[in-house]
Amino acid sequence: MLYGFLLWIALTLAVLGLVAYRYFVSLKEDDLLHLADAEAPLIAEQNAMERRLSRIDHWRRRLTFVDVALGLCLGTVFVYDGLRRSGLL
Repeated sequence: MLYGFLLWIALTLAVLGLVAYRYFVSLKEDDLLHLADAEAPLIAEQNAMERRLSRIDHWRRRLTFVDVALGLCLGTVFVYDGLRRSGLL
């Protein structure tokens, strides 16, 4: 049970690390929409930044789902074990 909680804490820290990493990557993002042909290098840069942020968001969503699922499973096991030890089950 202890290893499960340690794994859950490590996974939660990984999710928080991804959130912080996305924040720092997005600081370099250009908020203006470039449409002119003369701004082609900026458009390519924006597309690359969008792909990078999308990839980070994809993994953040997946890890958050796994983190919540693991937390719920561990909470269920903890409550079940407490009820079993108290004699209520």
